[in-house]
Amino acid sequence: MSISTVQFSTLYPIYAAKASGVIDIGDVYQTILTLTTPSLPAGEYTMGVAINAAFNEQKNRPMIWRVTGAMSVSECSDSIGDNDIGEKNRFYAYPKNFAGGVMNLVLEAKKSAAFSAQLDINFADLIVRRIGPERI
Repeated sequence: MSISTVQFSTLYPIYAAKASGVIDIGDVYQTILTLTTPSLPAGEYTMGVAINAAFNEQKNRPMIWRVTGAMSVSECSDSIGDNDIGEKNRFYAYPKNFAGGVMNLVLEAKKSAAFSAQLDINFADLIVRRIGPERI
C-alpha cells in the first residue's frame, strides 16, 4: 500500500492511497486500504473509491464492499454478469461536507459466502479532494 499527496494548488490538494495484489478475499470483511489525511480545513470534499477485482470466471457471485470513516459508504456489491469476462472495475465518488480535522477512510471488502472460487483485488484506490467551502 502506498499513500501519496498530489498538490496542484495549496487550496485544493488531492490525497490518495493505493493497494494492489490483495489475494483471496474471504467471506468476512477484510481491510483492503486505509487513507489518513493530514488535518484538513472545514469544507466540501469529494471522496472516491476505485476497485478492480478478479472473480476468476465465476458468474453472479458478488463482492461486497464499503468505506468506513469520515465519509462512509453504505454496503455495496458488484458481481460478474453473464457478459463480463472475469474482472470488474468500479469507481464511486460523492461530495460531502466535512467539519475539518484528520480524515480517516478505510476500504473493506468481502466475497459472498456462496462464492466458492478465489476473489482477488488487483488494485484499489481511495481519493479525497477538497472541492469548495462548506455548503449550507
